[in-house]
Amino acid sequence: MEAKNPDQDFRIILRRLIFIVVAWCTLQQLTAQTRPDLSQIPAREDKIDAWREYLNELLGYNASGKSDSKLLIQEAKYGLQLCLPNDYRRHSMFFLFTGCAFEKLKQFDSAAYYLEKSVELAKKCDAVNYEITGLSRLNYVYDYILNVGMRKHTLDRMKKIAATSNEPNIKQLTFEALGTYYSDISDYENAIKYKLESIELYKKLLQTDTLITSTRNVGYHLTNLANLYSELGRNEKAIQYLDEARVYVGDIALREGEESLYLGYFRAYLAMEKTDSAAVYYDRIYREMPPGDTLYNVLSTANRLYADYYLKKEDIKNAEHYARLAQSNALISQQVDDQIQANVVLGEVLYKEGKYKQAIQFLRPVMDAPFDFDKFALSNIQNTLARSYAALGQWKDAYHFLDRYSELKDTLQLAAADKNFVEIEGKYQNSQKIQQLKVKDLELSDARKQRLWLTGGIVLLLIIAALALMIYRNKKRTADLLDEKNKALAMLNKDLEQANQTKVKLFSIIGHDLRSPINQVHQFLRLHQMSPELVDQEERNKLSTKIQEATGALLDTMEDLLLWSKTQMEKFNIVPEETELLPIINQCQDLLQLDIESRGIHIDNRVKEGDLVITDAYFLQTIIRNLFQNAIKASPKNGTIQFDFTDNPDQAILTITNEGKGFSQEEYESIINNTGQAVGITGLGLQLVADLAAKLNASIQFRLSSESRTVAEISWKHVKG
Repeated sequence: MEAKNPDQDFRIILRRLIFIVVAWCTLQQLTAQTRPDLSQIPAREDKIDAWREYLNELLGYNASGKSDSKLLIQEAKYGLQLCLPNDYRRHSMFFLFTGCAFEKLKQFDSAAYYLEKSVELAKKCDAVNYEITGLSRLNYVYDYILNVGMRKHTLDRMKKIAATSNEPNIKQLTFEALGTYYSDISDYENAIKYKLESIELYKKLLQTDTLITSTRNVGYHLTNLANLYSELGRNEKAIQYLDEARVYVGDIALREGEESLYLGYFRAYLAMEKTDSAAVYYDRIYREMPPGDTLYNVLSTANRLYADYYLKKEDIKNAEHYARLAQSNALISQQVDDQIQANVVLGEVLYKEGKYKQAIQFLRPVMDAPFDFDKFALSNIQNTLARSYAALGQWKDAYHFLDRYSELKDTLQLAAADKNFVEIEGKYQNSQKIQQLKVKDLELSDARKQRLWLTGGIVLLLIIAALALMIYRNKKRTADLLDEKNKALAMLNKDLEQANQTKVKLFSIIGHDLRSPINQVHQFLRLHQMSPELVDQEERNKLSTKIQEATGALLDTMEDLLLWSKTQMEKFNIVPEETELLPIINQCQDLLQLDIESRGIHIDNRVKEGDLVITDAYFLQTIIRNLFQNAIKASPKNGTIQFDFTDNPDQAILTITNEGKGFSQEEYESIINNTGQAVGITGLGLQLVADLAAKLNASIQFRLSSESRTVAEISWKHVKG
């Protein structure tokens, strides 16, 4: 099993931290969390400012260490009542609070609704800071609800703001949002580029903008940049940025929302195998955590990183110890995301210990949780589940998760650690390199003549390419025309072959099924003409009866032949409708009553009134009449023919059962495929039955019952709506 990569998991923590920092930077933050008494504040503007500060507190964490998003939604909606109808800026602000609260509750459709309203109003009043913050949050929301089109739209809007705005503070906010977005999709080159631009702009704003005084935000941004380098495995570089961030953060590590500095050190040193240094920051997190349970989520993350580290080292005892600590701290923090990640690492530890059922109990619910796993972590969970089910012999579930693991593994986007990030850093931090680029631009001006020659060569190549394209298109047009002609010829050949096959069948039927009854009539008439004295009245009556039977058979054959010929036509149409079976069976019985009585056959009709199928009544009668007629011929005298109907959920079945010589499915298929020898009109009748059944989407089957009776089945599959 592949051990879960802690570098990938850390991105989840980074998202939450960035969310809090961006919201606080935009909406400002305070330390108290007391609902203001607006009745003591006379001015509307002052009431709104007091309410904004109160909502900022709810957006972060309250005194018990729990963010109160449900209360934030309620209070933000109250804030809207304080605003004048045309105060778009304040409306945008309160909609932004509401959208962020719904996002934290993972109610993403509601979050998208309020964030979109915030962005729309911010655009109306040119409140670009609210617009940027709303767009950055919408990027995450659209990612959760898989709305690729809207996510691209918000990204394009942020890029446009960055390109067109001349205000450094607006550019700084936009670059920070873009850097976070590219970090989430593992586009590290663009992520680092925009984050460096954001940091450099913020440093300049500290010197030029009197409203921007918090140097701690530089520390936040540098810490986030360090985390990016840790994800790439460049931990030495991460330490450098963390050291710089520490200067700006100062004494507020683990205070006022700054949770990631010590965690970043711990993670980087752990990845560098410097366990002593990692232990120092692990102890600091425990020792310097402020009163209350505000940072139990950080403790859970630190213990989970330790558990991952020892899992990779195959030190299962220590891995379980820290995994249990991660889970207990996650439960205290009441942060669902931390609980899910703690359960994942504990499930993998239990798998390593051979406790497969317990591992599945922790990991299986995680797959259905509303949590944004990165692809690497998700693939490892699927792999562990597959191996756990395999160890328990539950192969179906094992194969299911193994297939999901294999598909996901093929699409993993691994970071290209060897990309030229030094060049990106130099572009924004090294003034000498900028000067070198200017010198190179001057040197390029001396190569204008070469460019002219190159341009001429390119134009010539384009002309050649255009001529080649014209030749290709002409050839393709000719080839397409020839292909169409060949297809038309193939269709004609196919139609001709079908016509020839139909003609062969027709002559075969005429030669076999019409010849015999006509020959009988001819022989009887010739005997009567040549030797009338040999035929007495009794013989004459017998001959008349035989002639009548022969001509009747000839008439039936002609009728079947006519109907069969119609089935071979392309415009043979059927009219399916609800058809009651009992009247059709009774009509067929009336037509064949003379044959039934002459053979003394008993009819046991068990089909009830109201038994229905969807079919063409006329052609169904032809099928039943032919099968009924064959059953009469095959039955012994005084035999029984039985009709039954069964309506199952998936299909309806009508059966005709007769005594006498058995008739199997193989014999039926032999006759309709012209590989067997038909007797009498059976061949044409069964061929007609097969063709009509195909037109009606019905199935004909013959089988022998346990009493060696022949059972003919007509079945219709129910069409599910």
